[in-house]
Amino acid sequence: MTRYAKMKKRRDHWKKKTVEANARLRYQRSESKRLQAERNRYKKALRATRAELDEQKRRNALPTVTGKVDVIFLQYLRQLPMTR
Repeated sequence: MTRYAKMKKRRDHWKKKTVEANARLRYQRSESKRLQAERNRYKKALRATRAELDEQKRRNALPTVTGKVDVIFLQYLRQLPMTR
């Protein structure tokens, strides 16, 4: 083989190896982006669900009576005799 043929063979091998490596890296980057987007969707759904659950817990923990008028009315109802 001549020196030129050897150099051309090495260069072609280097180019082929570089193209394959770049294709693999492009795939890995796109796959990484896809996985990150999927993970972010799940995290967002989890945060929304947790916020909704906390809101429900807070709503159930709050007393239903919020004003003085309601307290007086409930006190009045308590004083009424129970008839069945």
